[in-house]
Formats: sequence, C-alpha cells, structure tokens
Amino acid sequence: MSELVFYYSCVNAGKSARLLINARNLEKRGHFAVCLIPSVIGKSKIQSRIGAERDAIVVDDNTNLFELLMDERARVDVEANLKKGKPAYHSYNHGHAHTVFVDEAQFLRRNQVRALADAVDQLGVRVEAYGLRTDSNGEIFEGSRYLLGWADRLVEIETRCSSGSVARFSRAVDPNHDGSQIDVEAEYEPVSRLRFNLF
Repeated sequence: MSELVFYYSCVNAGKSARLLINARNLEKRGHFAVCLIPSVIGKSKIQSRIGAERDAIVVDDNTNLFELLMDERARVDVEANLKKGKPAYHSYNHGHAHTVFVDEAQFLRRNQVRALADAVDQLGVRVEAYGLRTDSNGEIFEGSRYLLGWADRLVEIETRCSSGSVARFSRAVDPNHDGSQIDVEAEYEPVSRLRFNLF
C-alpha cells in the first residue's frame, strides 16, 4: 500500500535497526527496497548499533527526491522485466512493490518531504522515513516538522530513560557539546521530559 509513514523517536530506540529489518523482510518476499541517507551523516551506509548495515543512496539538500525516485523506479522496473523475460521497458511493473526507506529523515528539507509525499501520490511507492522528532535542545528538526504534518501515518518508537519513564528527548552527554542542532559525532542519551528539564 502506498503511503508515507514517519517512524520517530529519540536516540537509541532502534530506528535504523527497524528500517534494516523491514527492508530485508520486503526483499525476501520479492519486493524492491531503495534506501536513502542524508549527506550530513557522512556515510553511504545505513548502520545500526547492533551491527547490521546496508548501502544507501546519499542525498544532499539539492537532491530532487522526486526525480531520483522516478529514475530509481524505472531502474527497478527494467530489472524486474528482464528477470521475467519481458522487454526492458515493458511498462510499469505494478506486480512489484517499491518501498523507499529514509534513515535520519530529520535532516531532510521541506521540499524533500514534499517530494516524498508526491512520490507516494504520483508514483504509487511506499515511503518509510525514520528519524528524531527533536534535537538536544528540545527543538523540532525541519524534516521532522513536515513529516509530522504531512505523513499518512505516524509511528512512535518508544524507548526508556534510566528512570524507567518513556524517553521522548535526546540529551547530549558530552559536556563540550555546543548545542548545535546538527552534531552527528556527539554522544546522546534518551531522557524523559522531566529529566530533560525542558521547562
């Protein structure tokens, strides 16, 4: 089913692991999965803390995600048709689902989230975006803001802080953290709002 789903949480909730498991499960059933990761992460792989990883297409602020997914959809259809012995450009291969997985989706820009929504509506793909809701200052990320507003479905991935309460915030552990919103090298821990002292 084509829809835009935003899986969100704080740090250390297993978002990347869940993405990798979902992508692998789809592929085992003969579906096609395309994985994307923002360039700000500095890697061309989606990696989870449990050791699983897979290659991903790196996208930056200037990447037109709709065009990228149109090209990727065409490539997937060509491969599927060739496997079936059909001409490469036989027509859209609607027999194969096409799912796009986006890790660290909080770093997307407004126009990129719109492009993902357009890909769902116009290309019939399913998009699963995984990311943080807020930064270590309790401020919402740009990509998360629009995913929370425009997604067809929202799924919170819960984790717990050391007190046992549900953690919905990420606190920087490094005392030298400068408070910037984008610091992929910093160490963070999941905390509840009470322990975060947000208010």
